[in-house]
Amino acid sequence: MLESFQKFALFLRPVKPLAFAGLFLFAVMFVWNTTLAADGSGERWVIPSIVGFLWALSVYSFIGSFQHVPVKADSRASLPAKLKAVLRRAPYWVLACLALISSAAVLILSYRLFSVWFHDFGIP
Repeated sequence: MLESFQKFALFLRPVKPLAFAGLFLFAVMFVWNTTLAADGSGERWVIPSIVGFLWALSVYSFIGSFQHVPVKADSRASLPAKLKAVLRRAPYWVLACLALISSAAVLILSYRLFSVWFHDFGIP
């Protein structure tokens, strides 16, 4: 699983600057719509800015976390070398589980927020 995450992160590496720009733009959009648009005209775009920020953050952190996964130990390696490789890869397994859980959470949250947004504002 870690190797597939690494391949996917390397495939998405060209998108990393775009994800960072998305983080910045969606944060600015949220701040603008909540504080600076005093007449309430920006209220419509608060939920899409939150969802966009969460997805951009997920993509950016995924790419940054899984670009450099340590290699597996060779099957002919000694026991201490295998143990060392397993211990180097253990934090990446924790990150992989957290990435799966957070992606599922962002997906569910996106569905819920967009259903509220469509109910309140209709389809734009």
